[in-house]
Amino acid sequence: MQRLTGVVVNDASLMASFAKLYADTVDVSDAGARGTWGLGFHGNGEMLVKKAPLGGAIGPAAVLAGVRARHVVLAANGDPAPRRTVEDAQPLRYRDWLCAASGTAALGADFVARVQASTTSTSFAVKRSPTAEEAILMVFVDALYRGHARDTRKLPLATLREAITDGVRQLREYVGDARLEAAVLLHGHDQLFAVPLGRPLFVARFTGETRVRADRTAEARRLAHLRAVVVSDRQVGEARWEALASAVAVGVDCEVNPFVV
Repeated sequence: MQRLTGVVVNDASLMASFAKLYADTVDVSDAGARGTWGLGFHGNGEMLVKKAPLGGAIGPAAVLAGVRARHVVLAANGDPAPRRTVEDAQPLRYRDWLCAASGTAALGADFVARVQASTTSTSFAVKRSPTAEEAILMVFVDALYRGHARDTRKLPLATLREAITDGVRQLREYVGDARLEAAVLLHGHDQLFAVPLGRPLFVARFTGETRVRADRTAEARRLAHLRAVVVSDRQVGEARWEALASAVAVGVDCEVNPFVV
């Protein structure tokens, strides 16, 4: 079982409080008793990732309590292949981008081999036993390179969307006749991109005023000016979830901007 969740808040100082009050919404550790989980965010000028085994002493909630960021990507894989280690856990990082996917079970060795044969990354092309999730990451990284959107910051959102759309097109070509039932989250350049590709993704919106009225604790009062968005491949908690009809980009303003891929 795979879990995939992205969280965006308008104030980095409120990420930990939001995650604490909405723990059931953002937690991915119920993916199984065995496997791995991970989370990634931008901090100290770079993309940081934290990974651990499921069921261990440290879980996502404990790590989120110390995270100061406006975007966080969480993922878990409760049914790992025997060769997988914590290093294979998602989200995966490529310099200033994060990527995580769920619903990848149908993407077999042939898909990975096609990506390795075509990628611009020499290291991935010769890597032994790469995962399907790593291959998905490289498809989008190559698309960002082609769109001149990999190493340049403060790009127009339209440029990033065009590159991601190109990545989706290429991903579909690599999959071939196999049915694509995956969902992908990408984070970079102050944007979270959510791309449903045959696997549903859902979005929920939150405001601090709602929680303050329902909960008078100091933790809730800190969220008075909060705006937040959660994108997930499952519907949990008491949030009002909406199915995404298309890919979306969510910036630090917590506006959900759809685009066609």
